[in-house]
Amino acid sequence: MNPKTIKQSIRTALGQEPADLIITNGTLVNVFTAELIPGSDVAIKGERIAAVGNIKEGAYGPATTLIDAKGTFLLPGFVETHTHIANSFPLPQFCP
Repeated sequence: MNPKTIKQSIRTALGQEPADLIITNGTLVNVFTAELIPGSDVAIKGERIAAVGNIKEGAYGPATTLIDAKGTFLLPGFVETHTHIANSFPLPQFCP
């Protein structure tokens, strides 16, 4: 992530810059605690999630797309966070 993207995400989270997309009124699934948190929102700036929870008023702009997620769950998608060395670069000494 480049510094400009980080700055935009922070400003959106603080309500100083409008989000591109806000998903409202969903039930957030906390995958660490197994909690369900109804009435949660997600603000997205560019390709990044800028904020989760109660979104600051300034993040809502005239060009912000709003999606009402009532009756749905908001949860992280599956991201493969590890790799096997054989998948990265198949070197003969590791992949006989």
